[in-house]
Amino acid sequence: MEKRFDHIISLGLNCEISFILLKNFNFVESSLLSWSYVPISNLNDVLKNPQLIFSEGIEDLTEHNMFKCSKTGIAFHGKNPPSFYTDKKGNIDQSLLLQEKNDVISRVEYLKQKFIRVGQSSESKLYVLGISHYFTQNLKQSLKDIILNCYEAIAQSQQNASLLVLLEKNIATADLFDLSNIYIYIRTLDYFAPIDKATFEEYVDLKNAFLIFKEFVPTITQEKSKAYKFEKKMEKKMNNVLISDIKILVSYHKPSVLLKNKILTPIHSGRAIAQQISKDGTIDTEAYQWLLNNMIGDNSGDNISSKNRFYNEITSLYWAWKNPDKLNNPKYIGLMQYRRQFIFDDAIQDKYADNQWFAPESQYVINYLSNDDLQILFSEEQIVNAVNDVDILIAKPAVYNVSVFEQYANDPREHDISDLECVLAIIDEKYPKFSNSAKDYMNSHLHYFWNMFVMKWDIFNDYCKFLFGIFDEMEKRIDIFNRNIIKQRIYAYLSERIMGIYLTQLKKENIYIIKEKYSLFEEDTDIPKEITPSFTKNNIPIIFSSDNNYIPYLAVAIKSLICNVSPNNNYDIFIIDEHITNDNKQRLHHLIPENTQNIKISFIDIKPYLRGIEKSIFYCSGHFSISTYYRFFIPRILKNFDKVVYLDCDIVILSDIADLYATDLKYHMFGAAIDTEVIRSIQKEAPWSQETIYYLTQKLKMKNPNNYFQAGVLLLNLTKMRQENFETKCIERLTEIKTPNYVDQDILNSLYENQIKFLPLSWNIEWQLPIQHQNLIEMLPIEIYSNYIKNYNNPNIIHYCSCYKPWKSPDLPLAEYFWKYARLTPFYEEILYKNMPQTDNNSTMHVQQNIPCKKNIFFIKIKKILYTVLVGLSFGKIHAEFKTKKEKYKTRLKNEKNSTGSHR
Repeated sequence: MEKRFDHIISLGLNCEISFILLKNFNFVESSLLSWSYVPISNLNDVLKNPQLIFSEGIEDLTEHNMFKCSKTGIAFHGKNPPSFYTDKKGNIDQSLLLQEKNDVISRVEYLKQKFIRVGQSSESKLYVLGISHYFTQNLKQSLKDIILNCYEAIAQSQQNASLLVLLEKNIATADLFDLSNIYIYIRTLDYFAPIDKATFEEYVDLKNAFLIFKEFVPTITQEKSKAYKFEKKMEKKMNNVLISDIKILVSYHKPSVLLKNKILTPIHSGRAIAQQISKDGTIDTEAYQWLLNNMIGDNSGDNISSKNRFYNEITSLYWAWKNPDKLNNPKYIGLMQYRRQFIFDDAIQDKYADNQWFAPESQYVINYLSNDDLQILFSEEQIVNAVNDVDILIAKPAVYNVSVFEQYANDPREHDISDLECVLAIIDEKYPKFSNSAKDYMNSHLHYFWNMFVMKWDIFNDYCKFLFGIFDEMEKRIDIFNRNIIKQRIYAYLSERIMGIYLTQLKKENIYIIKEKYSLFEEDTDIPKEITPSFTKNNIPIIFSSDNNYIPYLAVAIKSLICNVSPNNNYDIFIIDEHITNDNKQRLHHLIPENTQNIKISFIDIKPYLRGIEKSIFYCSGHFSISTYYRFFIPRILKNFDKVVYLDCDIVILSDIADLYATDLKYHMFGAAIDTEVIRSIQKEAPWSQETIYYLTQKLKMKNPNNYFQAGVLLLNLTKMRQENFETKCIERLTEIKTPNYVDQDILNSLYENQIKFLPLSWNIEWQLPIQHQNLIEMLPIEIYSNYIKNYNNPNIIHYCSCYKPWKSPDLPLAEYFWKYARLTPFYEEILYKNMPQTDNNSTMHVQQNIPCKKNIFFIKIKKILYTVLVGLSFGKIHAEFKTKKEKYKTRLKNEKNSTGSHR
């Protein structure tokens, strides 16, 4: 998934990384460390205090044309080669050298201040640390410690910063990949260039670098440049265009927000091969049916629909050209895409002007098209007004620092430059009228992408003859059979460049009125599926929520459910899906035994349900991920259901889940089991009991902390939840509380402690209590203890909550149930492999003594005390820094205390 940053800044192997950035994005981040050498041993000092750089002892490294700071060892390049300072006899001109040195010092001072300013800003930053085998020689620290220390230095001194580590493949080890999280990214290159060849293309691993920097992308801001506008200097003429005169095809290949009115005409591109594999995988039956129901296809009449994998939306353009009667012979014909559209009315362009550019000075990025957007952007009257006084409407060109030809050549992952050269050769041979325009456009920095236009029919007809005439000849000359699925799409890529050539020619002819319009690119175009019960009788709906990382453990939970079902019921299993791969989805489907008719597994993409909701409100700490909050949306997701069982993924089910579903909720919002761990933590004898009670009663506003329920197993009264505006209330309470210790579970308890039907503990046995507390009988009220032990010995559902997991510690009590079902899943070997390095032969002893949690708490407590003292002794800026760190460790201490009995 693409990740965008306002700044991308090199830290190590700076010249090579800067060269890679230049090759990928045609720019270099000029914030201090580019085109320099920074010793890895001094990197943390540089990051924490850039004022040290060039602070003393600037040495001349004439042989390398560099100037080095003796304080930090950082060295910067001068502008001139070493030969510039020496005469034929090898004597150095000291005056020239001094001038160069002063220039470098002046430049570094400017960049230093920029580096500091960028670091303190709220803009997003990605620091790139390159580590080759050169760096690993004579190290006093492990690579793991170097990376962690580097990130710690960044986190302490920079705001909104992440770290990308580029490792040379032969030094990348498994423990380094374990560092990956939402702030640290680990990627590999096959090799780094020798130090003296860092900016020689043939020595740099550009192939893998291009792939990496497709994922990590800068938000490039450039100075305004004058894009040529195709408005002719003549009096405005009115064509009296009618709605019926215009048809704009909107190309689709999957279900997305439907753009449809008397002008906008959705068309399914590639319908003839829609159910074959594509770059996006295969389309399911439900999605295919949606496309059939909502739009025309490009596979009727004279068509090239079967070539869609090579032509993309151009197959729809061909269909329109050959079948105008099916569109009622419009006077104007246009093309847009399901995720790229014109802003037809210039007056509303300012509404989107604060958004990021998808392409500079031409196309804005928006998250999704809201209902307001749809009404504002696409009224028929607005489109008619935009078209009425022009011959051609075209999307504004992207403005880049490189030419059209260079841009195509610089992306070898998608393009083969010989294809573009073939187009130019065909134009010279068969369309010489366009030869000069082709050369001019190839050298231009205005890039007409996306195949978006509205044209008068006669112009469109002429353009199609030109375009498909070239492609007919290309198909005779180029064999793409052995190319990968990306590089086979050459006709889609080339059509964009041919459009630019055609427009350049029309500009020279000066016959037509051509206007440019800003356009939009939507990141999220998916639409919610209509979810209905899979079975008409005895349907038991169950819902989980998972990301791709937790799939092996979800598989165990589902397999345990399946092994305990009754043939008299039907089981409708739903999984809220956050980036689950198609391969993992297939493996989950295979959990259902062959010829089983009463179980179905369905996946629900969560993205459409999150529209309009600011994800930053979803506070997470510890091992929690954002997916835990997706319970808030279940009443809307399952709007055609009255009741559902919600289950966490870290469970095993030992009896028929239909028995739980049969519980009569009556007027209650939920069915849930009491949280035994919380009851233990609020007893007077428990450490931090008063803090816990204060948190529950004051922050969560609970009337009775003894009512706190465990949310890993819930029976949801969906009808009542919708009636009570459940989703909105949860979002509002989360916004109010901001940092709940146990994330969404705290929110549910804060709102609904008096609307719970308490379930028998057997439906949610928290396994960790006897593991963490040998004297549990002394820590719980006797009735609760007796009830817990009785159900612990005869559970219906075992909940492997807390920081201890059976896949990490298979020797712990009740872990055998997990492994019993794990062996029945296709993930068994994967679970073993992933957890093998973490196996500890003495894990039981460690857990029983509760060493890890206590040790963490001790050191965090020391840090908090230290910074509390420093706050009292300091003033000004350093006082503010110490205060921030004190609050940080205060929060960590609270979270760690809670995780001592972490019950999620």
